Amino acid sequence: MEEVSLIDIAGWIGAEIVGDLSSQTRDIEVSTDSRTISPGELFFALKGPNFDGHSFIEEALRKGGTAAVVSRSWWKGGGGSRPLLVVEDTLNALKTLAMKYRKRFSPTILAITGSNGKTTTKEMVADLFSHHYPILRSEKSFNNFIGLPLTLLHLRAQHRMAVIEMGTSGLGEIRALCQICLPNLGLITNIGAAHLETLGTLSQVAQAKLELLESLPSTGIGFLNADDLHLRFQSILPSERVVTFGIERKSDFWASGIKMVEGGIEFDVRGETFRLNLMGAHNIYNALSAISVGRTLGLDWEEMRGGLRSFQPPPLRMEKSIINGVTIINDAYNANPESVKGALNTLEGEKGRKIAVLGDMLELGKESSQYHTDVGKHLAGLDIDFLVAVGKEAQKIIEGARKMGYPEKWTYGVATNREAIKYLHNIIIYGDAVLVKGSRKMRMEEIVEGMKDFLTVRQE
Repeated sequence: MEEVSLIDIAGWIGAEIVGDLSSQTRDIEVSTDSRTISPGELFFALKGPNFDGHSFIEEALRKGGTAAVVSRSWWKGGGGSRPLLVVEDTLNALKTLAMKYRKRFSPTILAITGSNGKTTTKEMVADLFSHHYPILRSEKSFNNFIGLPLTLLHLRAQHRMAVIEMGTSGLGEIRALCQICLPNLGLITNIGAAHLETLGTLSQVAQAKLELLESLPSTGIGFLNADDLHLRFQSILPSERVVTFGIERKSDFWASGIKMVEGGIEFDVRGETFRLNLMGAHNIYNALSAISVGRTLGLDWEEMRGGLRSFQPPPLRMEKSIINGVTIINDAYNANPESVKGALNTLEGEKGRKIAVLGDMLELGKESSQYHTDVGKHLAGLDIDFLVAVGKEAQKIIEGARKMGYPEKWTYGVATNREAIKYLHNIIIYGDAVLVKGSRKMRMEEIVEGMKDFLTVRQE
């Protein structure tokens, strides 16, 4: 935070002050992790399902934390000289602090949500604009009630734009996040089968994401995927405040002339040719999102062309590496039915034998088995030589593939990543291409690292 004092912060969040707090105005950073706190930072003791930050207050202050924001239920009026800001709820205090601090500035704020592609789109947009002026972007995938406030607290007067990612697992969350960051622009990448465990249906997923458009000011602009039925027929914003992009349906920014080239993809938009040195046709949508925002806000074609050509994706998202003649496609960050099918389509385009290593797709609710089965049916229609399913739910992928005539001898089911590595060690040969994808909690990157280990040994 820029030019604030602890006394200011206490007033913004309605905190009772315990101990001595400095009234000096300075830049103050906020931390929620005592392991990485630096001297002078303000520590928020947050309580989660697996931890309670109040257990680490002493450590945070011992490492030089300037003060700690704590809950009243923990403090209970105890004595001592520790510098504390006592509030009813520390998470609510963090949200309030971010909201109050954000109002000190007036940057263009673009909020991005959607079932797939949020982080990659965010990085593409941010990269394009960062060549022109200082911008703020969400770190990693900081898109929830902790990550978004922490991002906003890095706003500075020099920032002319902020690109903010928003995630949701329930109705009302996007609206609440918007109340904190007050976006001027909203971009929805797509609507897909994600978080169905809490949202229930695709219609409710759409309803949750469309809260972003409902939260825009009267002059706000929405950027929408015209190929997505849930977005194409939205009636929240008038057409003059909507910018569309797509591949299948003509739109404001429509990709045509798509062709796969060595190491990437080429396509045309309004007579301009773009190249992505990325895998996966889904990245065309991500690029179209960035192009639509860029042109709307005044970027020229040439600088966008260069920026997208040099773009590198965030870690664990269609990362391609070749070790000892084996191509590894690491898409282990997360998975839902649409993104898995897209990744399988990309794998099919590789040379040599194709091996799909697929883990559980989590949070799909009561239809989870059917979604896994559908992925298997989709795989069976592609030119893919082996299917390795990791986890309990993923075994339904094998069932789906076999129902469509996929040979049993081409499938192998395992319970753990370790078992998958052992099996892959026995079957992978020079020239193979291997896709690894599953939900975040499956930690499928462990399989990628295991393959790299045994392939490196072979190379030596």
